[in-house]
Amino acid sequence: MIRVVKKYGRIEDFNPQKVYNTIIRAGGSVELAQKITMDVSRRVYDGISTVEILRIIKSMLRKTHAGLHAKYDLKNALLKLGPTGFPFEDFISAVINFQGYTSKVRQLINGRCAVHEIDITGELKTGANVKRIIVECKFRNESEGYVGLKEAMYTYARFLDISEGNLNGLCERFDEVWLVCNSKASDDAVQYSNCRGVKLLTWNYPANEGLRDLIHRFNAYPVTVLTTLSKDLLTKLVANNIILVKDLKQFNVEEFSRRFKAKILSEVEATLFL
Repeated sequence: MIRVVKKYGRIEDFNPQKVYNTIIRAGGSVELAQKITMDVSRRVYDGISTVEILRIIKSMLRKTHAGLHAKYDLKNALLKLGPTGFPFEDFISAVINFQGYTSKVRQLINGRCAVHEIDITGELKTGANVKRIIVECKFRNESEGYVGLKEAMYTYARFLDISEGNLNGLCERFDEVWLVCNSKASDDAVQYSNCRGVKLLTWNYPANEGLRDLIHRFNAYPVTVLTTLSKDLLTKLVANNIILVKDLKQFNVEEFSRRFKAKILSEVEATLFL
């Protein structure tokens, strides 16, 4: 049995189905997923790292499937939205809008006992009904790992104070609170969130409805998935609130020189319309 070394040294058996699933999830065809899975299975060896497997897959995709190559390493693309966390909040705000909400970032809301700076507020109108949410975003880099029980409890406590603030006429009504993270959640955080009615949204939770799934479903890819953009240009785009790949098609910037503009826009097209 071939064993794979994951980040932080954890070891598990190589599962080719995981390779297949990631290709399909990113938008690849069944035929392509089968071919790459077979090629990777022939090249893996006992003790190979997940980083090396990722490098092999990306190398295969880079040659003939530019759009899929850009979308494949989505988790790393989200890490590039850090480290301040603000671009991540803007990105989550955009993802929420794809679900029908009208959202705002970094709002001050009066609770009963404190004034809270809320990462995102959202409003969903369905006929005469209005649903309002507050969203707490937790950006995690590779060293910080997952979101835990403390963050879940803190998020719910803020929601309670804001709810009591509404009863005292200090702020408008909010019906739901979300906790969103680009990484994973601990079992304790999941259990507590489910018990308290906190909507937990992480990289792979809830099953088939996690952040990864929503991004693929709505074609809501961050500009950081693109491989043809320089680091300086990415920084300028994010600073100008250009967070999604789809927004890049209408953005004019001097750094899009004639030499690179066609290449960049070609990757944008391939990413969006794979």
